[in-house]
Amino acid sequence: MKRTGKSLKRNFILILLIFMGLQSCDAQNYDLANIKFPLLKSSLAKYKLADNNLAELHYALLKSTDPGLMRFNKESFAGQTGGEYDNIAGKNVVYFFNDAKTNKIYGFNIETYTTPESRKLLKSLETLFGKPLMDQGKGDRHRFRIWDSPDKKTAYLLEYGLFSVNSGPKTESAKLMVVDKSANDLYTFRLGGGFMYYKNYLRAKEKKTGKYTFKDFAKEKNEEGIDYYLKNDNTIK
Repeated sequence: MKRTGKSLKRNFILILLIFMGLQSCDAQNYDLANIKFPLLKSSLAKYKLADNNLAELHYALLKSTDPGLMRFNKESFAGQTGGEYDNIAGKNVVYFFNDAKTNKIYGFNIETYTTPESRKLLKSLETLFGKPLMDQGKGDRHRFRIWDSPDKKTAYLLEYGLFSVNSGPKTESAKLMVVDKSANDLYTFRLGGGFMYYKNYLRAKEKKTGKYTFKDFAKEKNEEGIDYYLKNDNTIK
């Protein structure tokens, strides 16, 4: 009986150590899909963040290629295209938008230049949020997609296209911009370029009552003789 008791105790300790080890491994990997804004900069203190004196509006861009941070929806997006000494732009990276006055983060950019990681990022967004609110473009040469979080507090803006380093083979690339919509200046600023169509829709929506979708807006514009909203949007077809 004594031997059995000791054996049970050893087994219990072993199970406890394994559990603690698994917990420790999980703690080392930060899943960006689970971030709630605003995020205290101090919560990322154990990761490597570089301040290269870059900024958008009053937000400092903090850069990281730390593998512990390069995860979204349980998928790693760490990687690099080209050789070790090729253009640094070929290395997958994340940027955090930090308000210097409050040291709170209100958004982040994930940039991937490797095809497998870019596809995983797109697949994760489709799994988490389903069909995008807007999907403009043809094929995957240059596409602009937008999702909202279920609580409507966070916007996910995905620019998807082709990329090459030093005129090398083209790879699929993704630029995911995740923004706290309460940071209205940053959110509005980010709705530029290929996302401008959605900004125009939001302006029109402010003047409407009741349900008014991007599809309604695109059809309305088409009736006015402006066909590119309807023609280029893949969620409508």
